[in-house]
Amino acid sequence: NDDLLIDTFDLIVGFKHTNLSKKQIRFPLWLIYYNYYNYDKNDNILTYIQNCYNINVNKNKNLFSTIISRHDRGGQRKIICDELEKYGFINSPGSFRNNAKEIGKTQKDKINYISNGIYNICPENSKYEGYCTEKIFQAFEGGTIPLYWGVSFPEIDIINKNKYCFCDIYNKNNLQESIKNVVLNKNKYIDGDLFTENAGEKINSFYSTLFENIKIILDK
Repeated sequence: NDDLLIDTFDLIVGFKHTNLSKKQIRFPLWLIYYNYYNYDKNDNILTYIQNCYNINVNKNKNLFSTIISRHDRGGQRKIICDELEKYGFINSPGSFRNNAKEIGKTQKDKINYISNGIYNICPENSKYEGYCTEKIFQAFEGGTIPLYWGVSFPEIDIINKNKYCFCDIYNKNNLQESIKNVVLNKNKYIDGDLFTENAGEKINSFYSTLFENIKIILDK
């Protein structure tokens, strides 16, 4: 209930896009998975993810694709898997479509495992304004090509759109074409930087907007 939230709280921090007239500040969920780095050229979140990507994308890939999930309540994983498995085997050590040995429970265990694959299927669990979790960023850390689904293209001001395959699960023809393209032209997705030129400024603005508005309230 947005009206109740506005009447009750000084700031509402969540996934929705920032709208200060509604006391609403966007702070993406995926950011809490990373320590905050100061934004110089050599020490920041984007540099960390890009460096992990550069190492892992050059690994000897002994798996075609991976998916790690406990469930598929919305059915989006099944739709993507059914299409991708026309081209190769999808390793699944999780509860969903389990066909591989169980892995450890840490983020490091997950990234180490998926780094052995060319592709990683990493859709969101649901669609919601501004909702983008750690899933696609962990796929990048693993040096994979993510097959992603969510409310829209993920973090369009941060992630270069040629680095992942957006899966339109509601349009069968579009889905078939996009997955066929990513399988037959994988090098087009591997080449180039993960992030846009202004990605660092965008992430920094998430922190600075939150900090500045907390400070305004505390100074009253």
